[in-house]
Amino acid sequence: MATSDSEHDTEVEDVNVLVTGFGTFRDAPTVNASWEIARSLPRELPPSLVHPSRTHIICFREPVEVVYGVVQTLIPKLYEKPIHYDFVLHLGVSAEQPLYKFERYASRDNCNEVDEADVLGHSPYLTDEPDYWHSCPARLENSARLEDVYSRWKDEARGSDVRISTDAGGYLCEYLYYASLAYFRHKGNDQKPWHEKTNISFLHVPDSLEAEHLAEGKSVAMALIHALVDSRRSIDGNEV
Repeated sequence: MATSDSEHDTEVEDVNVLVTGFGTFRDAPTVNASWEIARSLPRELPPSLVHPSRTHIICFREPVEVVYGVVQTLIPKLYEKPIHYDFVLHLGVSAEQPLYKFERYASRDNCNEVDEADVLGHSPYLTDEPDYWHSCPARLENSARLEDVYSRWKDEARGSDVRISTDAGGYLCEYLYYASLAYFRHKGNDQKPWHEKTNISFLHVPDSLEAEHLAEGKSVAMALIHALVDSRRSIDGNEV
């Protein structure tokens, strides 16, 4: 990661954030709000006195298909790039409105218990899982300091209903979240020093294509990115 000078004369590292959103499915037959929000995010959040890190947002080139097998194939390709991602933020939709949920856990068992077919009619238990899934705990947790992140997020997203959730809902949202967490665990992410780890997060946004909700979703997602970056940077005072 390159370094840049902030506005208050301290050097902080640039941060790379990968963002994904989902494609269409039964409840979002034309456009998925998570993808609309993901692709609307700016390519960069510039440094400021409040947020000293220059944050580069890399939106994945296309929406993630709502297909279990596609997610399994996509995960290694998504991350085997020359760029190092400090954070990965997956977005998905939830029927709960107007509510934004930052997911604490992903459960492998919950993915299989929610026996809901993907857009191709495939069920999760009929999809081949990588061997390393079964060497991982059944429940994987976000590595961020969630209470600190939540406090920062809530302050910046004032006026929006933002919460920490302990139920990622199964289906493709939780399946993708668990797949990402398991992949990085398999690659030794848990053994790395905190400042070298890639944080994997999932944000549920309202399933609404109304302009005001998409605009709010964009602001809430940017606030969460700021909160994640600033929380990790605050661990030793000047580094991400």
